[in-house]
Amino acid sequence: MNRQTINEIYKIKKAANQPMLSNYPGDFWAAYRSNFAIFDRLYARMYKSFEYIEAPEDGTTESKVENADDFAADVFALLTKNAKKYAEIYRVENVDDDTYSMLENYDMQETMERTATEGERTDERENTEGSRTDNETMTQGQQSNTTQQTYGTETTTETTQVSPYDVETWNNKEKTTTDNSKQADSTTDQIGSRQDTKATTKGQQVDSETATKGEQTNTEEYELRRHGNIGTQTASQVMELHANFWKNFDYYQMIFNDILKELLMVGC
Repeated sequence: MNRQTINEIYKIKKAANQPMLSNYPGDFWAAYRSNFAIFDRLYARMYKSFEYIEAPEDGTTESKVENADDFAADVFALLTKNAKKYAEIYRVENVDDDTYSMLENYDMQETMERTATEGERTDERENTEGSRTDNETMTQGQQSNTTQQTYGTETTTETTQVSPYDVETWNNKEKTTTDNSKQADSTTDQIGSRQDTKATTKGQQVDSETATKGEQTNTEEYELRRHGNIGTQTASQVMELHANFWKNFDYYQMIFNDILKELLMVGC
């Protein structure tokens, strides 16, 4: 039975521009999906003589391509099975340097939230004024209007004169006097005094005011963080632990080894 080596599978996948170790969609496999050509080259160099445990049905090219696809599918299944483990370890791989200090061995964060609720409240206020009479009285003062007219007198005198024929002087023959009255020469109107008085008395009045305050919730948040070195280790010892951890921790090597143990065997 002629099994395919990793190097042979790598060449087939490279020619097709396809990831050899599957395109699993998890976040922990995102860096591989973006750079699979680099990772596949590395994997093929490390395990090129190892053989995939499943062999092609025959020696045709189609059978070999199908076998390479089966290898990628088996890697996909392996990543699915161990997804939780890889995701949690990936959190260590992807830790934020701003929250992780190589000089500290103590970090505590305390958060508290307190809520106080007041029930509904009604405030009433009443204001009372004295008695009130809403009467309106108007008094019109006395008024006297007087009109006075004055009529003048007129006297008319008519005289007839005669003259003797031999005298040049004239003598009164007769004299007539007529006395006539004439319509008023003047009119005077006199208006008497008037005083108008208006009085208003305000009676009892009650003013009421009611204010209702709904339910009120007050929330208080409290956050405290303590971090640093509690003194059980020196700063240099903490740094040494940090260095040793990252020297021994290799996230992708861990997954590569799992693929090796599950899907590969030493080539003949």
